[in-house]
Amino acid sequence: MIAALLVIACSIGVADESRYYTVQSYTPPEGEVLEVGGLVFLPDGTLAAGTRRGRVWLIDDPDAHDPTVCAFTMHAEGLWEGLGLNQIDGDVLVLQRTELSRLRDHDGDRVAEHIETIADDWGLTDNYHEFAFGLPRDDEGNLYFSLNLAFINPEWWHGQSNAPWRGWLMRLTPEGEVEPVAPGFRSPAGVGIDAEGRVIVTDNQGDWMASSPIYAVTPGAFHGHPASLRWTEGWPDVDTHPENKIPPDVRRLPPAIWIPYDWSRSTGNVAVDATRGDFGPFDDQLFVAELTNGMVLRAELEDIHGVTQGAIWPFRRNVGSVCRVAFSPEGNLVLGLTNRGWGGLAPGHGLRRIDWTGETPMEMLHCRAVPGGFDIEFTRPVEGDIDVSQVTARDYDYHWWWEYGSPEQRHRELDVHAARLSHDRKHLQVRIDGLEAGRVVRMKLEGITGKGGHELLHPEVAYTLNVKPGEGLSLPVAKSAAQPEARISETDAGWLRLTWGDPWDRFVEQSAPWRLGKAALDPVNAARYATTPGHDLLINDGPGGDDLVIPNALMPGTLSASVWLPVRGSAGVSLPGGGALVIMDRSIVQALDGGDEVQVEQAAGMLEVRDASGTVLASSDEQWMGPGQWHRLEIDLTPSGIDAIRLQDNTIVGNVSLPGEGRGDLRLLGAHAPAGFADVRLKPKHPAPVSGEPMSMAGGVVSGTVDVDVDGRSVYLSGGTGDLHLADALGPKCTIAFKTRFQPMAMGWIDLGGTRVLLGESPGGGPMTGSIEGHDEVRAGLVADRSWAHMSIELTPHVASRLVTVRIAGLPVASAIVPADSVSGPLRVGHKSETGWVALSDLSIVE
Repeated sequence: MIAALLVIACSIGVADESRYYTVQSYTPPEGEVLEVGGLVFLPDGTLAAGTRRGRVWLIDDPDAHDPTVCAFTMHAEGLWEGLGLNQIDGDVLVLQRTELSRLRDHDGDRVAEHIETIADDWGLTDNYHEFAFGLPRDDEGNLYFSLNLAFINPEWWHGQSNAPWRGWLMRLTPEGEVEPVAPGFRSPAGVGIDAEGRVIVTDNQGDWMASSPIYAVTPGAFHGHPASLRWTEGWPDVDTHPENKIPPDVRRLPPAIWIPYDWSRSTGNVAVDATRGDFGPFDDQLFVAELTNGMVLRAELEDIHGVTQGAIWPFRRNVGSVCRVAFSPEGNLVLGLTNRGWGGLAPGHGLRRIDWTGETPMEMLHCRAVPGGFDIEFTRPVEGDIDVSQVTARDYDYHWWWEYGSPEQRHRELDVHAARLSHDRKHLQVRIDGLEAGRVVRMKLEGITGKGGHELLHPEVAYTLNVKPGEGLSLPVAKSAAQPEARISETDAGWLRLTWGDPWDRFVEQSAPWRLGKAALDPVNAARYATTPGHDLLINDGPGGDDLVIPNALMPGTLSASVWLPVRGSAGVSLPGGGALVIMDRSIVQALDGGDEVQVEQAAGMLEVRDASGTVLASSDEQWMGPGQWHRLEIDLTPSGIDAIRLQDNTIVGNVSLPGEGRGDLRLLGAHAPAGFADVRLKPKHPAPVSGEPMSMAGGVVSGTVDVDVDGRSVYLSGGTGDLHLADALGPKCTIAFKTRFQPMAMGWIDLGGTRVLLGESPGGGPMTGSIEGHDEVRAGLVADRSWAHMSIELTPHVASRLVTVRIAGLPVASAIVPADSVSGPLRVGHKSETGWVALSDLSIVE
C-alpha cells in the first residue's frame, strides 16, 4: 500500500524533501504531553526542554542515531508556562510568565532543588495572552526576551499594553538590570541572535501586523504595533492608551522579511546555522519555526544602504506545529512542538529532529538584490540551459491598519526580461523591469535541475525589497491605510455565508456519513479524521455517502469554501452540466512501526475539473500545502463554465468551458471521501435582479421607543423597540426590494401587515436574516454583520392566500403561504434590540 502511494506521488513530479533531510521523533515518558516552549543544550551535550505545562526535562544523548531510545529526566516542575530557556554554567534558565528563573541542582542528582528569581521587573495582568518569549544571549552576555500584548477589545484579537513593557523587546544585562530595548511588537513569539550578532524577533499576523514579519531589531526604533508606545518617553499620559484604530505619527522600522501568509501564519523562533557544514550548505542562514502550516523555513538577510532585508524559502514541510528550533552539538536541528490554543499542524506537541542525510539538495542557496533584479546562487550547478520563460515574478504590498492582518494588495505580474547563467552554472542573473521599493517580490523557477538529476527542491522564493540597490529610498511594504470599516463591507458585501450559524440549515440532505467534527487528524492514522466532537467543519467519512445539496445555489458568481483533507483525502464540488471539481491529497507517506500508522513525508495534491463523463478538462498541482491544513478554494462561475479557480488566493486554473447552464443545485459530493468543508460561501454575480425607483424614507410615522435616523433613501433604527411606517398598502402581487445591514446581535424586521420578515441576528442562535417569523426560520447567518446585502420579498396570489418568497442576493432562503390580510400592508421597518442598529436603504416596491 505505502509503496503504491510513493509511486503515485513521485509520478506527479513532487521533489522529496526526505531524501535530503529526514524527520525523527523522540519518545517522551509515558503519559507526558510535551508542549515545548524552550530548548537549550547544556555544556555536556544534554538537551533541556521546557514545556508550557510547567516542566523542564533533560534528554540524554539527543544526537543518538535512534532518538526514540533517549532517556528523559524531569529536572523541575510547577513552573508557569515556560516559553524560553538558556543556561549559565550548566544551570538552566527558564523564562516564566512572571519571572526569569535559575534552576539549581546542588547535589548533582539532575533534579533542581532550588529556584532562584533572577528578574521580574516587568508588568503582568490577569489577561490570558500575556506571554513572555526568549531567551538568547549575545556576545556581551545580555539575555533577550519579548513580552506579548494582552488581547482585548475592540476585537478579541486586538492587542493592548495594560502593564509596563508589554509589546516590547527587553534585555537582562550581565549586571542583572532589566532594560527596555524596543517597542512595537504584538505577539513576538521568537527571539534569536543571527551570525552578525543582530537580535532577530519574529512576530505573528494580527492587528497592525499585515503578515508574519522577521525583524532585525534596532534599539529604540518603533516596530509597528502602536499599543506599546504607551511606555515610551514623552507619552503624554501614562493612563492613556494609544489610539486603537488611527495609525500613529511615528516612524516605523520595516521588517527585514515579510513571510508570505501561505507559508506562515504563526511564527516561532529562529536558529542560526553555525554547524559549519554539518547540516548542509546553509552556513549562517536562519531556520524559522512555523506552527500553523507545520514547517521549518529558511531565511537570509542582507544590508543594502543601511537597510536590512532578505529572502525566505520553505525548507521542510509536514513536521508538526514547530514553535522552537535549536541546533544540536552534532549539527542536527531539534524541533519543539506545541499548538494548544494557537492552532497548527499535527502533531501538536512533542520533540522531533531533522537530520541531514549527507546528500546536498538542489536549492537556491542565496537570493541577493542587485541593480535591476536579483542574483540567485544554487547549491549545485544547473544542468542544461535556463530560458527566461522559466522564471516568473510577481510583487505586492500590504495595508498597515488595525484589522487582523492584510490581504496582499496591489498585485503586479512583473516582466522578467533576462535570466542568464554564470560560467560555473551556479549563479543565475535575473533581470526584472519595474521593480519598486516597498514590495514583496515572489519569484518562481520552473523546470530547473541540478547536476546529478536533482530537481530544484523549493522553486519559489519571497524577497522583501525595502530598498532597491543603487537607490537610497526605503519604503515600508505595509502602507498606512484608512480605518478598515470599509474593508469589512467590501470583503463581505454580497456574500452569502451558507454554513455560518447552523451549518445544516441550507442543506436538504443531511444523511450519513456526513457529520460535524473537529479539524484534526487521527493520531494513529493520518489518513483518517479524528472522531473528536466539534464544529470546525462538515466531514464526509465516506465512502459512498449522499451529496449535501443546497438548492438553487449554483449560479453565476463566485463559490468559496475552506477545504481540509487528511492524507489521501478527496473532496468534490458540483459544477454546471453534471461536472465536478475534485481536490485530492496525494502526499508521499511512509508507514510507521506498529499497526496502520501513517506519516507524511512530502505534501502533494491535485485539483481537477471534470465533465459529467469524468473526463478531466483541466488540472493543477500548485498551491497544495498538505493534509491537515486549511485550503481556501474559490471558483468563479459563468453561464458557460469556469472563469477561474483560485487556491490560497492564487489562480491555478482558468477559462474552462462546461456544458449546461451555469446554475442549479450546489452539491458537496458524497462520493469523494474522506473530506471536510467549512465556511461555504456564495457571491452571485447579479445579486439584485429586481429593482424599482427607490422611495424616500423621510416623513414616515415612528412608533415605540426606537431611535430613527433618516438620510435620504436610507434609515437607521437603533435603541429600544418600535417601527417606521413606509407604505399604506401592498398589492396582491408585488416585490419589495431593498438593501439591509446591521450590527452583531441587533434584530429588526420588515412587517408586511402582520407577517414579519426578520433582519439581523437573534441572540442564542435563533432565527436569522431572511426568516419569515413563525413560518419558515433561517438558522444560518447568511449575511455578514455591518455589510450591505440585497434582499427581496415576493408576494404571489395563492388561492385565497399569498405565497411569500424571501431572497437574499437572489437565492431563495424562505417561503410560506400566509393569509392574504397579513401581507396587505401597512409596510413597516422595525427594530427591537436595546443595543446596535439595523439599516435599510434603496427600498422599492415593484407591482
